[in-house]
Amino acid sequence: MWNRCIALVAVGGLLLIACGGDGSSGTDTAAPDVAAQAEPEVTEPAVTEPEVTEPPRTSTSVPAPTTLAPDAGPGCEVLHGPGEYEGVGRFGEVEQPYWMVVPDSYSDVAPAPLYVMFPSGSGSRDQALEGMRPYVDGLNGLMLIVQTSDRQAVTPEALVSLIDGIGSAFCVDPEQIHAMGTAWAAAIAEGLACEASDRIASFVSAVGQGTTQACAPGRPVPLLTFTGDTDRTTVNAIVDRWTSINGCDPEPAVDDLGSGVLEKTFLDCDADVVFYDIQGMGHCFVTHEAKGPAAPFMCEYEEFDYLEGSYEFFAAHPLE
Repeated sequence: MWNRCIALVAVGGLLLIACGGDGSSGTDTAAPDVAAQAEPEVTEPAVTEPEVTEPPRTSTSVPAPTTLAPDAGPGCEVLHGPGEYEGVGRFGEVEQPYWMVVPDSYSDVAPAPLYVMFPSGSGSRDQALEGMRPYVDGLNGLMLIVQTSDRQAVTPEALVSLIDGIGSAFCVDPEQIHAMGTAWAAAIAEGLACEASDRIASFVSAVGQGTTQACAPGRPVPLLTFTGDTDRTTVNAIVDRWTSINGCDPEPAVDDLGSGVLEKTFLDCDADVVFYDIQGMGHCFVTHEAKGPAAPFMCEYEEFDYLEGSYEFFAAHPLE
């Protein structure tokens, strides 16, 4: 059991705390408590909780300071090591938990890509993280998972503020910040791409409904999406919107990968749109292997894995 805490760094009001004991096991630390405000003026002081009020979960590794190469890039003087970090983002008067997954490869790839994921559903952050944990092995960047139970509060402006706070505590590549949303959280990812196209390099918005707000990004933004039969109508609307925004030919090239998986690649685009239209699939997330607590929500396909496909798509589409 960890029984003492030391402050690792305090920069710009962000405090990171690591707890340690005899070194035989590890627990989550408190993350930088980022005050993510949609409004430019903070009316209440941010408060960092120095103690864990719930039983800590066992982490895959113990967060600790790390050393990056001297040429890691600007903004990388504040360094925190691999592990899992938790925090609370303040969206106006609403608080939403978030957590960071930092892979062991972080010091090798920094400045690292940042994947901002918006899970759907009403589960707690522990439930969502436990569901995701089996699928983040081999992660080659930083994953910020933001709970979105209050969808009205989690505005693009507030999310940009949260991303800025994360960037002050971790070595983030500003050209490799990507958004991921599925099911009803698909609209949050799309809204962020619409409103913060100067920050979001590319995005996934899939198996759900798109944003209901007017979408006029300042630049074309690459999109990767997928659907089964249940969500085809709403995902088709997302695809139609972004093929228009990105100046694509409306008729895609279609590659039948087998098992009902149609890869639709739109041509002559200012920014790529790739659509996996899966015949016969219901409302679920596509993976090579369903495992862990989230397995009931996964559909297994050899032809496509949405996380694996997302990472490849993101790597090929930095901010330009």
